[in-house]
Amino acid sequence: MMKRRNLIGTIAVSGLLVLSSVAIANPTGHPVLHALQHQVAEAAAAGSWVCAKCGFHIVTKSGNPPAGGSCFKNNNGSHTWERGD
Repeated sequence: MMKRRNLIGTIAVSGLLVLSSVAIANPTGHPVLHALQHQVAEAAAAGSWVCAKCGFHIVTKSGNPPAGGSCFKNNNGSHTWERGD
């Protein structure tokens, strides 16, 4: 019984290694890797912003600073956005 389980595990791992090497060899034709590359590109274009007054953090997809907003440390004035990490 143990030999059969080890054999099935070995075959499964071998199959996964073959599939992963095919995906790595041709990443442009692989839809999962293409979607992952697209998400990485979107994250790189996104902008991380922090209010200098209250420390509120926000991420924008466009990379542009967000519109005003209400800052509780500025007597409901607008946030002062600075580039974040």
